Amino acid sequence: MEVNLKEIEDISKTLYIRALKLLPDDVKTGFDRLLGNETSDTGKAILGTMIQNVAVAERTRNLLCQDTGIPIYNVTIGRDVSFDGSALKQAIQRGCERATHEHPLRSSVVHPITRFNEHTSCGLRVPIINFDFDEREETIDIEMIPNGSGSESGSYIKMFPPADGIKAAKRFVIDRVIESGGRVCPPTIVGVGLGGT
Repeated sequence: MEVNLKEIEDISKTLYIRALKLLPDDVKTGFDRLLGNETSDTGKAILGTMIQNVAVAERTRNLLCQDTGIPIYNVTIGRDVSFDGSALKQAIQRGCERATHEHPLRSSVVHPITRFNEHTSCGLRVPIINFDFDEREETIDIEMIPNGSGSESGSYIKMFPPADGIKAAKRFVIDRVIESGGRVCPPTIVGVGLGGT
């Protein structure tokens, strides 16, 4: 199977726009479940506003959030697929740029040092493209994830002496969640990685 680069470009464009406009049904169901279980009046009001925002965005075919994020493409390639890796990357980048210009989307991507914005949602090593391979015959899967630009505003790292134990790690996580407050877009999903030798 020969990869059609024009098709890859078109798909990459469409996936970026769809990812910013359509929320999966399981996520919407999750919001409803959260609202049903919420006991705080403030929490209920915030969740209600978020649910209403999703409904309005879908009804008007608008973006769910103006933050178009850092574009991430996960590409899984099966057996017997013929492709030029560099050309494949360029096709995905062109699709990302087209989504930004043709929709249009707000480009949040800037150079990490100079802060120059090309207004393409692309830049140094962006979009992020992760490649993987599997056993399926003549297949190529592309997944697009717009990683909200504010999500890293709540990233922290800490090295503890081993004697501090798990209580210190738990305290650190709770303190950082409280400290982050509204800097990260709700609903806040907390991921914790613990490592050692």
